[in-house]
Amino acid sequence: MSTRRRAEGDRWTRARRGLFVVVSATVALVPVIPVTLPILPDPGVASAAGVFVVDSIADDDDLAPGDGVCATATGDCTLRAALAEAAAFAGRDRIEFAIAGTGPHRIEPQSPLPLIDDPVGLDIDGYTQAGATVNTLDHGTDARIMIEVRGLGPAAIDGLDIRSANNSVRGLALFDFRRHVRLFGADASTNDISGNFLGTDAAATFAQPARVTNSTGVQIERGANRNRIGRIGNEHRNLIAGNGDRGVGIFDAGSDDNAIQNNLFGLTPDGSARLGNWGHGVDINHNASGNLVGGPVAGQGNVLSGNELSGVEISHDRPGGTTTDNVVVDNLIGTTPDGSAAPLYARNREFGVNLEGAPRCADVCPAEVSGNEVRGNVIVGSSANVMIWKGAHENLVTFNTLGVLADGSTAESSEATTWAVLIQTGAFDNRIERNLIAGVARGIHVKADNDYPAACFSIDTVCPEDAAFDTSGNTFSKNSIHDIDAGLGIDLYVRSFGGDWVAGPSLRSDELVNGGIAMPDIEVVTPDALIGSACAGCTVEIFATTTPRCVDCWADHGRGRWWVADGVADTQGRVEVTFRERADDRYVVRLGEQVVMHATDAEGNTSEHSLRVTVGPGVLGPPADDSVVRLPVGAAAQPPATASLFSLLGRSAFGAQRCAVSLRC
Repeated sequence: MSTRRRAEGDRWTRARRGLFVVVSATVALVPVIPVTLPILPDPGVASAAGVFVVDSIADDDDLAPGDGVCATATGDCTLRAALAEAAAFAGRDRIEFAIAGTGPHRIEPQSPLPLIDDPVGLDIDGYTQAGATVNTLDHGTDARIMIEVRGLGPAAIDGLDIRSANNSVRGLALFDFRRHVRLFGADASTNDISGNFLGTDAAATFAQPARVTNSTGVQIERGANRNRIGRIGNEHRNLIAGNGDRGVGIFDAGSDDNAIQNNLFGLTPDGSARLGNWGHGVDINHNASGNLVGGPVAGQGNVLSGNELSGVEISHDRPGGTTTDNVVVDNLIGTTPDGSAAPLYARNREFGVNLEGAPRCADVCPAEVSGNEVRGNVIVGSSANVMIWKGAHENLVTFNTLGVLADGSTAESSEATTWAVLIQTGAFDNRIERNLIAGVARGIHVKADNDYPAACFSIDTVCPEDAAFDTSGNTFSKNSIHDIDAGLGIDLYVRSFGGDWVAGPSLRSDELVNGGIAMPDIEVVTPDALIGSACAGCTVEIFATTTPRCVDCWADHGRGRWWVADGVADTQGRVEVTFRERADDRYVVRLGEQVVMHATDAEGNTSEHSLRVTVGPGVLGPPADDSVVRLPVGAAAQPPATASLFSLLGRSAFGAQRCAVSLRC
């Protein structure tokens, strides 16, 4: 039997105190804003009231909870007994492990473990077990987990059920539970879950064989807030894989300001194979708001790959609120852990990021899910890399690289991608800006119907598969779109006379798709100026483009590779844009290049690209410097972010904090 320490007097009664630091986060184009955030200390910083050392894999109860000694009737200290003793004993506690023999050691609870609800907090540290070591790799994980805790199946009991603040869990492999870690209620705040395997065993060979609803790696619900699932530092990376449903689920109003950072989802520890979650990697819905997936500082991004559904889903309002202000930033979605490749096994089989409003749209499609941001991610391999639908509105998708890797090289799994961005089924007023889109079949496509309809109910007047909804006000700005295989860079679908929604250049408009805005026309373009026409009062964006690499794909229409200038049509729809006024002005386009443009009206509706027109000779002579500067786009081009520490996006002074990581402000 191992040595146990009995807590005595004031020696072990100093509680952990919250630490507050001033964080200054600076983003180019955004003012410098000082932000005060609550920062959770590393586990073990504060002294513990009691340290209980688990020395047995048995599941027996503590003999006398509250006496300060972890001991069952046989004198052993089990995990169940240690949790009961920690809950009963005043002050902050710590559970360590010293189980004899060669690990990993498997603990198999036969009933729910005691709740973790001490208001002072509890640290559970599996790395105290002999032979356990933290991860040292920059990508993937080589952590050696020596304490496994196995449940009774994915529909049975929960693992660790946390109802209080300031707890930490590290160094455990929790698997075959319904919810491996559950953070429940408003008191479950500022908890730290890091350095664990969640959903699989210590060897990372276990995975659920089929989907089981709500079998989740980490469930954050009923107002649990400001918790951290992973954080900066190799030793803090969780492996979240093999779950019967989602990897991390965040549900309900008040479940806000949680940070999901530096985790590996859906792959084996070295990233060489799929170890998928059967649902989404991260699922945020039912009015959960202000949550951060990834982060603007190096080391905060997650690898979200190998999931059967989406890498990240943000979805579904509840009455009286909305799912808003969630940020998905600087993650690798659908790649290997280092982002250097995108094999087919790493793809998320539904969507990369899914912004989904109502669960189903039949007779009506209400406005749901707004004000969320997808920024700076590399997203490859999904059916649609970004999906916005079912009434989702006023969301921002910016500076992402969609369809290729961060360096612009080919992503193998993009052969499975149909759309870089698909907006449909009543989604409105969303903004898609400064993304790099390449290597996929289709670019940004907008349609009013539903490619993935829900079942038809007897009460439906119109079945979801037959319904179409106004999908307008969606703005596309300064995206770089090229090397699209089969479809247009921007495609506004129209309804055929047979009732089907069809792709291709819209020679006639459909009011349900971006207001029926017509594509503009370029009459003549030189290195000095452009003359054309567009809808009266509309803003036009002009792009240099390349010849599409595809055949039978409406190749006369440009895709829009490099933004070069903006203009505004007059009240008669006349567009005149001057590129150069003097001979020493630098080129924005050169003789022989090809140019296209698209238009955006006052309601935010953006058109398809115009036909390609070749740049002809101008009047002004060549400048001394005849180089051309192109606007950078995609994940690699986003404004740099610096911060002394950016661990949680608490929403005290939330508006200022959001401006510090976002271009929405």
